[in-house]
Amino acid sequence: MRTVIVTLAIMCLGLSPTAHGSSPWTGTWVWTDPPREHVYFRKLIDVGPNVASAKLAITADNIYTVFVSGTEVGANDDWTSVEVYDISDRLKPGKNVIAVKATDPGGSLGGLLVEAAVVYEDGSAFLFGTDKTWKMSFEEIPGWTSLEFDDST
Repeated sequence: MRTVIVTLAIMCLGLSPTAHGSSPWTGTWVWTDPPREHVYFRKLIDVGPNVASAKLAITADNIYTVFVSGTEVGANDDWTSVEVYDISDRLKPGKNVIAVKATDPGGSLGGLLVEAAVVYEDGSAFLFGTDKTWKMSFEEIPGWTSLEFDDST
């Protein structure tokens, strides 16, 4: 079932599987260990000028709230669905941050999957998704969703 949902999300992003049936997703599931009820994820991205469109697909086990450079853009409490958000008007040329609060009310092993496509006016695209480079914290630190937050430690 999750494969069907992920495939639909890919189609919503405007991407399609290759002729060999492999997935164009660059994102992978990021899991928490040890289990925690709340986990805070961040990813700093560099966006060029002249963005034509930008979409972000996301799902989490179980609940999430997603932010772009400090502004909430969406939330969902249905782990069986992938939501796609238009973040075109949220991205600015230069540094931006994608931040996600993921909650698993049972406190078991929670997970996050993000895939995003930034398409420029010249037709080129920048794809990114969850991977081991995303920062993760088990504590909600004031300002963690903002671009100005120092996550270097």
